[in-house]
Amino acid sequence: MKKQGTAYIIEKTFANALLELVDEKQFKDITVKDITQKVQLSSSTFYNHFGSIYELVAWICSDYFDKNLGGTLSSYRSDISKFCEFLTDNYKLMTSALKDIFLVEKFRDALYNNSARLIIVTYGEEVMTEKLDFMLRTYIYGTFLTMFHYFHEDRKRAFEVFDDYLSYMPQELKVYLLPDEPVN
Repeated sequence: MKKQGTAYIIEKTFANALLELVDEKQFKDITVKDITQKVQLSSSTFYNHFGSIYELVAWICSDYFDKNLGGTLSSYRSDISKFCEFLTDNYKLMTSALKDIFLVEKFRDALYNNSARLIIVTYGEEVMTEKLDFMLRTYIYGTFLTMFHYFHEDRKRAFEVFDDYLSYMPQELKVYLLPDEPVN
């Protein structure tokens, strides 16, 4: 879905300002006032769109996902790689912001929702049984927590862990999310 309109332009303007500010100072020191001064908009305009800087970070990630992830089973593995590249490209912002559990949960939930949607759209709602949903949630949540644990210490290892988790995906999930890959 392509976003457009005045609201999107304003939100993208705030996002770009935050990304520029992260290069100038530490994330924890950036204020809404810094962002609004950079783009010459009022703080009330900021708060009409976002409740906090963390919500702006979540918006940046969501906007990236909407524009860059293929959303098909054939692109699932490459979408995960693109997600890792996004984290690396925005490392300064992500290492600071992802210390906030709200954002970690937003990322995790976005990956779960995207994965569940792919299964339902491709195979039909009837295949998403409680058991499969539970397996998907457990798999995504475990993978995410492990990856983010490593992300703060060793980015390269974090992405290797994520790729390992894809390789060891339970067979019941692999047949739906990675159908072209051999089952262990």
